[in-house]
Amino acid sequence: MLTDRKAMEWAKFGHSFANWLNFSGGSTPDQMEADYGPKNRETGRQLSDSAVAALLRTDYKSNPEAPGPLYDEETGLECSANLRRMATAWLEAHLDISSWQFKSELEAALKDRQPVLVPGSPPTFYLKTARSGDPIEDGRAYASWLFFKFVTSPLFDRLGRCTRCERFYIIDRRQPDRKYCSSICGSRTTAAESKRESREAEKQARLEACRRAIRDVPAKHLHDWKAWVATNAMGRLKGRFCELEITPSFITRAVNARELNPPP
Repeated sequence: MLTDRKAMEWAKFGHSFANWLNFSGGSTPDQMEADYGPKNRETGRQLSDSAVAALLRTDYKSNPEAPGPLYDEETGLECSANLRRMATAWLEAHLDISSWQFKSELEAALKDRQPVLVPGSPPTFYLKTARSGDPIEDGRAYASWLFFKFVTSPLFDRLGRCTRCERFYIIDRRQPDRKYCSSICGSRTTAAESKRESREAEKQARLEACRRAIRDVPAKHLHDWKAWVATNAMGRLKGRFCELEITPSFITRAVNARELNPPP
């Protein structure tokens, strides 16, 4: 059981970890803050220069073994790209380390690091990360350490990816079935689904009215049955569908899609 203080420390780490997963330099749209906490949220606009600079200087005070801040954007972008690669595979492996395709790569990245015991209460075990000065190498090294910290932490099973915008986020244990990185993505998806359902219901109402009308087409109107059915079917619409329009073009599309059959 985590103490309140330790839980807060891991929450802070998870928030920063999600930020790094979604980091794309100064052009980060919408939920750069991964909606981990509303007071830290940057929504609907790009991060300010100061916010990007702060992220590049990220140092995990709750984890003194962190390899140190990244002061240049190129290294940060390389770190983020490698984190996303590992995180995507982690979700595809269903959080099973033995099935995770980067297990051997991460083990190799960690094996040459110098072990250090950092003073504290209790002391912290740390594998020291050397900086080479090469943005690609340093970015990969930083990503390896961050993912190692994540996958061996209490957060290992709380990584989610938004079904709408595909951003990563840390799942709140109070919302285990959450599928979106933010309420914004959730409401937009719900609205889009509702609109699709409404359009489908309207289409089905039109088709059913047309089917009933087709059964009643008089012999003298067989030559122009689509126009007759279109006019007649609108009078058969009921309830909230009574003001819908039915056109010969709608009937033609439905016949071509085999959703309607011409009169016998």
